[in-house]
Amino acid sequence: MVFIQFHLKSFREDLLNQTFFSLEDLQSKVKYKNKSCLIYHQLKKEKKRLTVIRSPHVHKKSREQFGLYSYHSIFTIQVSDINTFLFFLKSCSFYGVQVKMIVENQSFLSV
Repeated sequence: MVFIQFHLKSFREDLLNQTFFSLEDLQSKVKYKNKSCLIYHQLKKEKKRLTVIRSPHVHKKSREQFGLYSYHSIFTIQVSDINTFLFFLKSCSFYGVQVKMIVENQSFLSV
């Protein structure tokens, strides 16, 4: 069994959900070929506030605030054959989403 974990980060929640649906389609294609399972973990969004002075010269009390939100989620896919999964992964596109993929393989060492 091979465990593949996707760490996804985006500034827009709709792009993150679209990526999840493309991963669900990928999981259904791989499940057709062999046994697989998908686990979804939604992490909370992070808020980052930025304060900018409007005028660089005189009016220091006149400020403007902006908010930057980032959304995180983790997907874990368990597949028995990684070759078919990587073949179908080529057809997926992840626009506007930062993807980090961690692959773990369980193997038995015979002594």
